[in-house]
Amino acid sequence: MVGFTPALVRWWAGGNATAHRLFTPSPRAEENLLSSYVPDDPLAVAWCERKYRELPGVVTGCGFQKIKRDWLHKYDCGHVVRHLAESDAVSAPDIVAAARVLAGPCPFVIDEHPWPEPGRFVHLGEASKRRRAALTPPAAWRPWVCDGTVAIDVGAAWGDTATSMALAAGPRGAVFALELVPALHHHNVVNALANRNSSRLVPVNVAIRGPGAGKLPKTVRAVRVWRWFSQALPHLKRHVSFVKIDVDALSALTAVQLLEDLEAAEERPVIKAEWFGGDRKKGCTREMEKLFAAARRIGYGVYAADATTRLESCAAALARARAHDGGAFPGGGGSLYADLYLIPDSRKCPPALPKGAPIPALPVGRGNVVSSPPPTQRMIKSSYTWGRTCVQDFFERGGVRHFRERCPAQL
Repeated sequence: MVGFTPALVRWWAGGNATAHRLFTPSPRAEENLLSSYVPDDPLAVAWCERKYRELPGVVTGCGFQKIKRDWLHKYDCGHVVRHLAESDAVSAPDIVAAARVLAGPCPFVIDEHPWPEPGRFVHLGEASKRRRAALTPPAAWRPWVCDGTVAIDVGAAWGDTATSMALAAGPRGAVFALELVPALHHHNVVNALANRNSSRLVPVNVAIRGPGAGKLPKTVRAVRVWRWFSQALPHLKRHVSFVKIDVDALSALTAVQLLEDLEAAEERPVIKAEWFGGDRKKGCTREMEKLFAAARRIGYGVYAADATTRLESCAAALARARAHDGGAFPGGGGSLYADLYLIPDSRKCPPALPKGAPIPALPVGRGNVVSSPPPTQRMIKSSYTWGRTCVQDFFERGGVRHFRERCPAQL
């Protein structure tokens, strides 16, 4: 290709990133099921990594208003740099330095004694008295999270429940905190580090699969909880004692899916599922009816948030909720009917984890590169037409100058 411009040679050799991705599958390492993906655009990855280094605290939302749209939507940087922030926090000399890695110049608070028993909690950002009082103590989970066993927190948010669940499970147990939003995921990371001498909390940056999830970025790994856990951590299934579900409008569907998957399994963990206020307002939705039916079918009782008031049907539960909440119905958190406990009829604690059982540790590593979608006929035709036009123009209409006018992206 002597005499061709460098730009044309690069394009012809496959250097054009857009055209190249249409036909070349992204390389995949061994699947990292504990993480969402990173985009297969090296320029986007480089931009995100550069901004992470330039703007301390950007991973948790500290001072990034000027680049917020690009960070969140255009490049989905939260998933790109998650592993960098985790590695930097893990390698910090102490919890103060780890919190500073994630908070940057923004404030954070380390509560050394948020509960009567041992345990710490780190608030990234301002921590009001109300927020600090909202932390669930480990003692509240001990009837359900058996000592030395595994629990799963689906929708862990800022770690207010996952952290205390891990303390309830003890140093021999483990809790897996599933949270979609990278900025909230890092709250779980810093609290896992704050209590790593007394508990094992494993933050997992994945989303819940379901028709109510809306359109998720292509970098998000969406999972069906029990199937995902069985694939990612099969050696831990028989040790799961408790699953907490709090994913708003997806809570009922997630609980139904979990019950359906447990029907063919031996495990019978206790399940705490949010009864989302929006769903209560709608009445007995299809998913709630399915939840009660699935629970009856596989030997689970459905109870109110006090775990003692048995609810025989969705209609009965809704009537009780209306009578209990009065004018506050459908109410929010704190109502006796804002959460449901699904308890096996013959409940018993699963075996504790054996000593030396392999548990993933932070950092969980970089996510896999997301696969580009297969090319459609329209994409192929468009790419072919674009390439043919550019090359034809180069030869027929004046060479370099016209190529630069028609095909500037390649220069």
